[in-house]
Amino acid sequence: MVRMHGVDVIDDVVGGHGGATLQDAMAMIAHEGRGVAVLLRDVRSTKLSTKVRSLKGAAWPVGELRDYGIGAQILIDLGVSEMILLSNTPRTIVGLEGYGLSVAEQRVIEPRS
Repeated sequence: MVRMHGVDVIDDVVGGHGGATLQDAMAMIAHEGRGVAVLLRDVRSTKLSTKVRSLKGAAWPVGELRDYGIGAQILIDLGVSEMILLSNTPRTIVGLEGYGLSVAEQRVIEPRS
């Protein structure tokens, strides 16, 4: 099981919805007995200000592409080649084959009870 998690200071530290998603994914990995949670930091300097504006009602960018190249390299270093991807976004993942990675299955992150 693999969770590729984009770090969000507001959600992860302050306790918004995204932080719960990470904790829920980690609980699923623990229940499975093995897996990886890769935390990815967005290097764009505007990321935090965009998030704050979205909390005030401004639109969040639709169809935003994410770059998981560094995350893919981390998975390779950890010996992952095939994974069950934990994600609540029904997004088509492209380009992982170039890293020698494949997604065998995608599962929705289940909230802890």
